[in-house]
This record gives sequence, C-alpha cells and structure tokens, in this order.
Amino acid sequence: MNFNNSLPEWKNTGTEPSDSLKNDGFKAGYKPSANVFNWFWSLVSKCITEIQSKLSNEETARTEADKNLQQPTFTEASTRVNITSGETLSTLFGKIKKFFTDLKTVAFTGSYNDLSNKPTSMKNPNSLTLTMNGSATNYNGASSASKSWYAPTSVGTAGYNLISNGSGAPVWQQPPYAVCNTSGSTVAKTVSITNFKLVTGVRVFIKFTYAHDSTTKATLNVNNTGAKSIRYKGYGVFKGYNGGGSNSTDKQYPNTWEAGEIVEFIYDGTEWVSILEKRKIDHSNIVVGTINVDGYRIPPSINDVDFMCGIDGKSDVEVIQEAINASRNGSRIILKRGKYSIDAPIYMCGGNHADKLFGEQATDVPKLNFSNNGIITSRSSSSDSKVSYPLYFENISMELTPQLCIEATNIYFDNTYSRLDVTTVQNLGSTPIKSSGLFKVKNGSSIDLWIRSSSSYICYCGIDCTKIEIDDSSISLQNECSSTQGAGGDDLNFIYNTDATGYIRNSKLTGQGNGRTNFINGKVTIDECDITLKNRNHSLCHYTTDTEQKLCSLRDCTINYTASTYLTFGKIEGCFFINKVTAVSSSENNKLQILCPTQMIGNTFIGRSEMNFNSNKVQFIGNAMQYSQSYTSFPTGSVNTGTMITG
Repeated sequence: MNFNNSLPEWKNTGTEPSDSLKNDGFKAGYKPSANVFNWFWSLVSKCITEIQSKLSNEETARTEADKNLQQPTFTEASTRVNITSGETLSTLFGKIKKFFTDLKTVAFTGSYNDLSNKPTSMKNPNSLTLTMNGSATNYNGASSASKSWYAPTSVGTAGYNLISNGSGAPVWQQPPYAVCNTSGSTVAKTVSITNFKLVTGVRVFIKFTYAHDSTTKATLNVNNTGAKSIRYKGYGVFKGYNGGGSNSTDKQYPNTWEAGEIVEFIYDGTEWVSILEKRKIDHSNIVVGTINVDGYRIPPSINDVDFMCGIDGKSDVEVIQEAINASRNGSRIILKRGKYSIDAPIYMCGGNHADKLFGEQATDVPKLNFSNNGIITSRSSSSDSKVSYPLYFENISMELTPQLCIEATNIYFDNTYSRLDVTTVQNLGSTPIKSSGLFKVKNGSSIDLWIRSSSSYICYCGIDCTKIEIDDSSISLQNECSSTQGAGGDDLNFIYNTDATGYIRNSKLTGQGNGRTNFINGKVTIDECDITLKNRNHSLCHYTTDTEQKLCSLRDCTINYTASTYLTFGKIEGCFFINKVTAVSSSENNKLQILCPTQMIGNTFIGRSEMNFNSNKVQFIGNAMQYSQSYTSFPTGSVNTGTMITG
C-alpha cells in the first residue's frame, strides 16, 4: 500500500510526564518542558509508522489470498477420502480429483455395454406368482416360467363384443342385430352378423323389412350357419296378411311378424324361438285375437294377444277355451275385433275361471257366430249338470242359432248385440238364451229375433229367465212365418215365462213381419219405452185367458200400433196410443185387447181407439181420446170418468 506522506522520525524520546500531569492536562499559563513534548512526538511518530506498516502487510496478504481463490493449486490425493468442512481448497480439490480418477467408463457413457462382470440372471428374493384358472406358476428370475394368454389381434370396432373363436385368439363380434331384407314370399330368411357363432342359447334381434307371406313355414339362416325353422308364439310362421280385399284367401294371416317389426329370437339347439311366447299373461285381462277380420282391416299383431285364433289348425273354440283355462276367478276374456266361430261348447266356470267376455272396443266389436253345438255355458264341463255362475258380455255381437247358445244363473248384456235368425221350424224348447235367474240388458244393447221360415211352427221364445231388467236398449221381433192371429197361434215371443218379473224401460221395442210377435208374458213392467207394432199381428203381451190382475204396469210409453195388441197390465198410465188405422172396424182383430182387470189413467189415444175389455173390469179415468171410442161397452162394475174427446 502506498502512502502520500511519511511521518518524520522523532528520535528524541523525551521524558514521560507525571501521572498528575497526565490526569490534569495542561492548564492556562503553564509552560510544558521540552522533554514532555519530545516524549509525545516520539510516541506519535512510532504509532503512525506502525499503522502504515501493518496496513501495507495486510494488503499484500489479501492480494495473495484472492489470487489463490481464483486459481487454486492442488495435488491429487493418494486415496479416496471424504471431504470435511474447513479444509483448504487445495485439499478439497485433491480429494475430489481422486474420486473422478477412480470412476469407470460407464459413469460417463451411461452404456450398459461399458459395464464389466455383467450378470447372467437377476434373481429376486421375492418371487412373482401367476395364477390362471387355478393353476399357479412362480417366477423370481432364477428359472423360466410359462403361461398362455389369449388376446384379440386387433383393437376391434367400438361397441363390438369379444367372444371366443373356439381356438387361439378371440374375435370381435358385432351386436346381435341385423336387418333381414329377404322378400316376404321367400321361405329362407337370411341375415349377416360379423363373427356370429351358432350355439345353443345365443340370441339375435332381427328387423324384418317384409312380413312373411308364404304358405310354407319360414326358416332363418344367420351367417350361413344353416337354415333353422322359426317358432313364433309357439307356432310355425307361415303366410301373412297382405291387406287385401274381401277374398278369404287375402286374409290368411298368420303367425308372422309385421313389416318393419323387430323380433328377438333364441336358438334352442334345433330352431329359432321367439321369446315373445314366454310373455307373462295378465290373468285378470287375457286377450284373444283372430285372423278372421273383414275387408281392409288388418288382424291384430301376435305381439298384442295372449292367444290367437285361426292359426296352426286350432278351432276358435279351442283357443278361447285355452284362454279361459289360463284365467282366474273374476278374470276377463278380451276379444279383439273379427269373427269367431262358436261351433262347440265353451265352458266358463266363474268359480275357477273367467266369467266375463269383453270386446276390446265399444264400436268395432267382435262377432260370435254360433252353429252346430256351439254354446257358452257357466258349467265347468260337459259332465257338470249344474249351472252355477253368472256370465257377462260387453261390447259383443252374437249371431245366435235356434238351439241353446248361452246359459248361466244370471246373464248380463252391456253394449251387446245378439241376433237370432231362424230359417227352419223350431219349437219352444229351443230358446237361445237361458238364465235360471236374472237377464240384464243395458247401455245400448240390442236383441233381434228374426223368424224366416215360411211354414207354421209352435210358439218360439228368445229369452228364458225368471227376472228381466232391460234399460236403454232395443228389442226387435220379426216373424215372417205364415200364421194366424188367434189364440194359440204360431207366435214369436221375446220372453214367454209367465212367472218372470222385472222391467223394460227407456228402450225401443219393435214388432214386424207377417206373423205374430209378443214381447212379454209375465209380471214385467214396461216404462218410458218407444214401442212400434207394425201390423195387426204384433202384440205387446202374449194372449192369455187368465183374468187375474197382473202385477205389472205400462207407464209413460208411446205405442204406435195398427191394432190389435194384447195388454195384460194391472195399470196403464200416462201413455200415448197412436193407431195408424183410420177406418173404423168392429173386428176383434183391430182392437186393443184388455186381458185383465186394469186401471187406465191419464192416457192419450190418437187415431181410432177401439178397445175390447173382454169382460174385465176397468177404471177408465182422466183419459183423452181423439175420437169417440167405437166400442163403448164397459163391463159391469167398471169406472169411466174424466174422459175427454178432442175430435
């Protein structure tokens, strides 16, 4: 270190002042001696000289240290020894150099090939155990081990399923769905499913572009695995409905699918079976369909019914009976539209099975055509001699025969049409509907009895029951037989049982044809009905010689008649009698025939009002007549008051 100024050397050391002078210092007016000044400056000179010297030495030492930090010098250590804190740089770098010197080539290349004494095996003290299907193999690197694994050879298509190929690698199979474009008339249906395997229990979903339309039963061949027969709903699949006209050959429906329908099949080892046949039956509502549907209307799909009539050789009665046998007490048998042939007994034992026969729709109702020995009975079997249960019919149309067609304890018609068409001579014992109790008709039901035989016959009866209740319905009697009007004539009767009770109300009654017709022959009340008797052979009541007052009435009805009509009512009240015959006649055949003691109160007679009281007393009170009655002889004891004549 260089200094600009050097303190002159003061060699005279002088004399050290006393302690008192050191303590008190110089005082004003005091004159220090030369020795004290020499002592002071001698010490100052020495101190400054010492400081400059030591500063110069320190600068030299620091310069050498800095130089050593930047460019240290060292010697490689003789052995590998770990470095320690506080060691000089030369020592530290000497130890480090020894470590670098001892490193092998692989430390700098990272190559496994630069290793020396490379191992031939790498044994692991903990072995790896591989288990497949219960068989284990251990591997720890000391010995070889082998297991076989199978995997697909490609990534496959999204959504595909991996299945066994039978040997080797598994394969990817598309979902079991295919579209069959085979024509409806071609028996052998074919489809393609990628990597399909035909095994028992395999399922497929097939969408058929066309319904099957061949009289030969269809087969299905998937991926050329062989044509296997198809069973659909328990039957083979044959000619389908083509939507044609009225020709019966156009309506051979069958056991098939509709165009565009998807059907699921399962292979049972022999044939393809639609699993729809396994559908669970709703035992409270069992549905029956038929292929026999009129005109343009298409039969129901087999998917929509539990039982189908008209396929595989079974009669309609057999199929309906199967449905009943599958039912429970209180169940309904629901019939889809179409025609059903009832040519053998159907046993509807309500105690164990269904007692209700319903049409599916209230408008396009199914039709039951009775023939031969066709009957619907509440007996349990042919050997059962007792009719024990009621029967219910709703939304049904029935074509009856002169034989017994329906029998039960009670019979109920709801929006039900029945028609009897007799073309041969029959007798009274051939009534088509027989109830040991109540016959109830309601809600727009209709009963037509039509006799077309040209020859005379014994009195015929349509309904046999002990009680009748008819409401909001219609009854039509048409007798085309050649017969006479008189007592004991050949009559067509709606109900003939003289012990029958009940009522007919809010209904329409029509008598027509050339022969005699009668509606009641018992204690039945007729209320609020529209009645038309189209000629003199049509009567409201059956002829009787019994003069006992009848326990029934005729009330608030409109009776269009052409005389004569028998009346066996204990009370006739509030009715309109409209006679279409204008000419006055004394003939008994042109009069209202009063066959029992009667109260005739508040009635209105329009047109000629001829009456024959047949010696029965009558209370003729408050009636209005357009014309004077031509037959005015009231039996002795009769009452005739308040009669008003308007014409």
